[in-house]
Amino acid sequence: MQFINPTDGFAVGGGADVTKTINGGLVWTPSFDDVNFAAMSLNFPSPLVGYVVGFDLTTLLGLVYKTINGGNTWASVPNPVLDIINDVFFTANDTGYIVGYTSTADFIYKTVDGGASWLPQIPAGNSVINAIHCVSPNNCWYVGMSGTQIARTINGGNTWTLCNNSPGNALYDVFFANNAIGFAVGGNGFGS
Repeated sequence: MQFINPTDGFAVGGGADVTKTINGGLVWTPSFDDVNFAAMSLNFPSPLVGYVVGFDLTTLLGLVYKTINGGNTWASVPNPVLDIINDVFFTANDTGYIVGYTSTADFIYKTVDGGASWLPQIPAGNSVINAIHCVSPNNCWYVGMSGTQIARTINGGNTWTLCNNSPGNALYDVFFANNAIGFAVGGNGFGS
C-alpha cells in the first residue's frame, strides 16, 4: 500500500487487483483489474507515475505495468525476466529496481529509462529476494528468505554488500527512514 498524499492511495493484496482510494481509505475502487494478473507490489515515485509488478496467473511469467496518469490507465513495459517479480521500488519517475528469484538464483534489475530497458545487478548472495527499499538513488536495501537476508548498496546498485544480520530468519519486507534507521519484518519473531 502506498499513499501519494493524505487522501489518495493505492494497494495490492492477495495477488489480485490494484485498488485506489481518493478519500483516505474510506472507499477503494479498482485502478487496474486484469483477471490473469496477480499483483505483488506497487510503487509511486510521484503522484502521476507508478509501477506495479507481479505475474500472469496462467503462464506464471513476470509482468511490469506503468501508469503516467495517477492510476487511471496502465500499460505494460518490457520485462527482463520470465519469473515472478516480488517487489518494485523507484527513486525517480524513470529510475528504479525490480527484485525476485528464479528456481536457481536471485535477480535485481535496474532501469534508468522508465522500464524501457533493464540492467542486471549482481546480488550480494543467494537469499531468495522478497523486497527492496531505497532512501535515495544510491542507498537501497533488499531482504530475503534464506541465507544472509539483508544486503545494501551505496552506489546505486553497482555493488551490493551483505549486512550483519540474524541468520536463519525469513524476511518479507524492508523499510528505511534514512541511511541509519530501518526496519525489516519476517518470520521466527524477527521484527526490526
